[in-house]
Amino acid sequence: MLLLALLACKAAPEGLVLTLSPQVPTTVHDLELDVQVRDPDGQQVSLDIQWTRDGEALPKLDGALRVPAVQTAKGELWEVSVVASDGELTAGPVSDSVEIGNTEPVLSGITITPQAPTVLSSLQVSFEQQDIDGEELSAEVLWFVDEVEVASGLALPPGNAEKGQTVRAQVTLSDSEASVSDSAEVVVVNTPPGPPTILLTPETSVSVGESDLHCQVISEGLDVDQDVQDFEFRWTVNGSEWTGAVGTTVFAQDTLLSLIHI
Repeated sequence: MLLLALLACKAAPEGLVLTLSPQVPTTVHDLELDVQVRDPDGQQVSLDIQWTRDGEALPKLDGALRVPAVQTAKGELWEVSVVASDGELTAGPVSDSVEIGNTEPVLSGITITPQAPTVLSSLQVSFEQQDIDGEELSAEVLWFVDEVEVASGLALPPGNAEKGQTVRAQVTLSDSEASVSDSAEVVVVNTPPGPPTILLTPETSVSVGESDLHCQVISEGLDVDQDVQDFEFRWTVNGSEWTGAVGTTVFAQDTLLSLIHI
């Protein structure tokens, strides 16, 4: 009779509450279990923790408060059930569950080549992509010149940008549920002009001390940037740099003055 009286006064653990976090996990998150319970009699409470994945029991995880992210995959339903015991009486089971959601694709390393293009350059964009869920990814590339969309695809042919303009490649990477975007940009640099056409006059011979020798620019070299061109003249005589007198006929130093000093 004494034993029955003692049992009648004893209370089971109470207030058993489970919290699984995060509530919206992906395959990069560990599943963390928090358990709140108390025993009115002040006795130590033990927990019987059992996990299932899509309804399948996972004995190796019995008693675990954490499930490593590497063991989960998109779309799986994970459920945990807990029974609390003070050694004589129990509370529960109480359960909580979460579904593993989609992980966004990873987009990195966007690079445009060449890095210093001219108006004659064909531009190419490259990038690195990864999907932790193992899904097939699709990529869209849009090209902008001074923030005006001009083309799409992995390459931008010449003729879309001028010197000084900024060219930006925007990459959008998508899986079945989510998209991420990033971009890279380059500035179109100067294109050197082609060589000019020149003529030395007199064309045949120069009388020492009587004639100047003039380097005449017949036509400018092709400059695809349509920049204003200037010219620098350097003279050699018998293969050596000329340091004597020079003058100006049209452009500075375009004339070798009388060769009396040669």
